[in-house]
Amino acid sequence: MPSKKVKEEPMVEKVERTGEEITVDMTQARVLEPLDPSRPYLCAVSAWKPGKSASGGRKLHYELTAVEPVEMANRKVMEDISLDNEFTLGRLLQLLTAIGFPKEDIKKKNFILPKEDDVLGLQCTVWVRTQMSDVYGDRSRIRRLRPASVYGEVATV
Repeated sequence: MPSKKVKEEPMVEKVERTGEEITVDMTQARVLEPLDPSRPYLCAVSAWKPGKSASGGRKLHYELTAVEPVEMANRKVMEDISLDNEFTLGRLLQLLTAIGFPKEDIKKKNFILPKEDDVLGLQCTVWVRTQMSDVYGDRSRIRRLRPASVYGEVATV
């Protein structure tokens, strides 16, 4: 006889209130528009955090921060990828080769994911696409990655 599935309720953490209200002037809030998908960006790795997904699988959170063009400097594009899926591992392969890791070294059965200190600051050329959302707002997503060395020639096209 099959076991009965039990719906798990999310745990809600109780927060103690101090009674103090915090007032924020939201008229000052600015929402950045997504990056222009018609141009490339020279980006540097600014976050690299391996961890666990909500379902318990392995994942990697990374952020790329625009360096050029200068008017877009400090804009971020981020992505979470599963380390247990062959297609998202393909994305990781593209990222690692774009930031300078040799493909022959990466494509090994027991490849060890680089540590944060080994990738922070490494650069690559990035093209984005815009993910539309009426609920969360439009945002830039990584479409394609290439080595930083191609930025000079593709940025002028």
